[in-house]
Amino acid sequence: MLECFEDTGEFWLPDAPTNKVGGTLSSSPGSRPTLTLSGSFRTLKEELDQVAEVGPSPSLRIILGRTGKARDVTLYKCRDAGGTVDLEYGGSTKKQMEVFAVFKGVHFETEEEMQFREVTVQLSHLDEWANLFSLDSDHSKYDSATRTHTIAYRIPQPINTVLDDQWKITLGLEVHGPRFSRLQTNISVETKTCLTLTSPKPCPFRTCREKLGIFSTFISLATQQPVYPLHLRGKVYCPDCDKDRNLSSDSVEIIYYVPDLVRPSKELFPPHDMLFVLGDIRDNLAFHVNSWQAAANALRAVLDLYFAQLNQAHMYIKHRFLSLIQAVEGYHRRRLNTAELPQGDHENRIQEILSSVPRQHEQWLKWKLKYSNEPSLHKRLSDLCCMYDAIMKRISKSKSWIQTAVDIRNDLSHQKEDSKSFSIDEVLTVSERLKLLMDLCLLAEAGFSSADIERLTERYWRRNPPLLAIDAKRMML
Repeated sequence: MLECFEDTGEFWLPDAPTNKVGGTLSSSPGSRPTLTLSGSFRTLKEELDQVAEVGPSPSLRIILGRTGKARDVTLYKCRDAGGTVDLEYGGSTKKQMEVFAVFKGVHFETEEEMQFREVTVQLSHLDEWANLFSLDSDHSKYDSATRTHTIAYRIPQPINTVLDDQWKITLGLEVHGPRFSRLQTNISVETKTCLTLTSPKPCPFRTCREKLGIFSTFISLATQQPVYPLHLRGKVYCPDCDKDRNLSSDSVEIIYYVPDLVRPSKELFPPHDMLFVLGDIRDNLAFHVNSWQAAANALRAVLDLYFAQLNQAHMYIKHRFLSLIQAVEGYHRRRLNTAELPQGDHENRIQEILSSVPRQHEQWLKWKLKYSNEPSLHKRLSDLCCMYDAIMKRISKSKSWIQTAVDIRNDLSHQKEDSKSFSIDEVLTVSERLKLLMDLCLLAEAGFSSADIERLTERYWRRNPPLLAIDAKRMML
């Protein structure tokens, strides 16, 4: 996903294989793959009619192609991104298509054929998080008599586990090298940690992508870094392969659009700077992944807010605060939802109140009382802080910051003329406390006990101490 490529060839639609158009397929990190055609799949009249129409550009679900490097390719969800129609020189047309996904090495003529048995992905920071590769110190030695230096390394057995929904997870190493040549100044061994997800039955690409997204956010929570697919390949399900259509069960390289992609640093990220690593959960990997999978399905909107501020390092401070405060509020509503009264009692109370007001004000008051049974933001924050009281007290002995968080949210949301103006360091300090509170909640969602959470945060703070108010003021200087 982070590799740029450009390939030329000829392309056609599945239902019109004889109408081939030359073009160039290219891709760069953070943008959609693009197909630039030297012609069009439509007639000149259809192109002119489209120019005269007002509305969204038409899309094509599938375009097939054959290129010089990738050979057979399938382009999925292609959107017309414009082009030119030259009427003066023979009515020529040039088109540009934006592509959601590219499958290299296979032709899919229909969406129903896009069924995969397994997908294998390399994720950013997965190498450091898993930390599977190590040198064999017992067998690495130097013989001074023969001046021979032996360096041995051990390739560990893959880690296999089966989830509750019968998906199989495999974590293993791909080892390349060393390579030898006549003139050589260095010898290197390249290792890549790969995650393979095997489905109990053939499933569409969308399902595989959702599964990868769940595991990516799990690693992102652990590393506290943006995590994206670096390289993805899949094995196609083919019950009765037709060689004439080039549909095989061999590995297919997959490139798809990842919005807001951040290019990770080439430097290795130290495992001791992470919230937790594979070694912390290796014996209970299935339990933690199952727990996180359930949380990801139930808290999709909450996780979107949380990881948005984590993935965008240059987000404005106030925008980051709003993302975090909404994530905390949404999490409390989904998981605790401590209403003042049971729903039935609350409805009876509302009816009693409405029956005592003039009829012309009844509808107005009904709308005003619509959310009257929900706890205030102050109570939501207090409830969550009480769940992790010992940890939260270490960064703030007083809970006065909760009222500050409420006031900042009201100030940013309602923009009243008489609202208090908060300094940037105040917003930053409160944001960090909200972030820590969400970290604790999400660790619990990932299956960690209270004792485990306290141990992990204690270890994490040794390298990444929590930001206090005095630190925030120094950062603003």
